[in-house]
Amino acid sequence: MSQLIMLIFIVSLGVAYFYNLFYRSKKQMEYGNDERWSLIKEKASQISLKYYQFLIVVIAILMTLILFIPQMDISFSLNRGLMIAFDLIIIGQLVEMFALKNFDKKM
Repeated sequence: MSQLIMLIFIVSLGVAYFYNLFYRSKKQMEYGNDERWSLIKEKASQISLKYYQFLIVVIAILMTLILFIPQMDISFSLNRGLMIAFDLIIIGQLVEMFALKNFDKKM
């Protein structure tokens, strides 16, 4: 059952990732290279960068907790760790897509 849920999650993230690529290319063709679109892309990239910076801080805090609190014995497989890393990276792309859509409506 958990494999089915993970498969559905991965497929939905993949679809969302390719939708992000389609959306960016569609808007690039629509707006060309005007200042507004460049500003929107820059602001969305800043939001995405803040997501990744927040993710790094959270991972560093968790690693520090695991290092200094020996009672916290957390173990999981390499496959599960890679899957979580993949999901977090793709979610970063989705954050950028939602930021693009938001700034496109506001500006």
